[in-house]
Amino acid sequence: MRKGWEARRKQRRTITESIKQKARSDIKTINNKELWLLGVMLYWAEGSKEKIGGRSSGIIFSNSDSYMIKIFLKWLKAIFDITGDKLTFQIYIHDNCKEKTQKVMDYWSEVAGYPMHKFGKIYFKKHNPKTRRKNQGNDYYGLMRIIVKKSTNLNRQIAGWIEGIYNKCGIV
Repeated sequence: MRKGWEARRKQRRTITESIKQKARSDIKTINNKELWLLGVMLYWAEGSKEKIGGRSSGIIFSNSDSYMIKIFLKWLKAIFDITGDKLTFQIYIHDNCKEKTQKVMDYWSEVAGYPMHKFGKIYFKKHNPKTRRKNQGNDYYGLMRIIVKKSTNLNRQIAGWIEGIYNKCGIV
């Protein structure tokens, strides 16, 4: 029975890699218009939004996926020329990972391409051992938050683009 499981697992991996390889080849180049749209969609999914009647809010983007973080940072730089002194970063991890704080900071610093002094306080989330979360272990680095200083009006502009997207898709 075990040999059958192993054979099926190997077959599944081969099929998966074949499908992914074909899908990767479907993506050619990404121009600035497509990058702009990618960034707007990423922000729509993972960025902070200003609440109607609420207080002003600038750009805050949070995610645990290093590739998503890199694409968002590329979007900020390529589309808005936002880099360096206009950015700050925060890290959120579960408190049962405190012993690897330096490793986590090194990881996110490398992902973002910014030195440690750009990172503010690390926030520790209370760990609940009863949950069955899978984001733990050696490859767990928590979540990184990107904050763009003085970006309230840009956040409002992105909100307008998002409204334009769903209006042009004919869903409103």
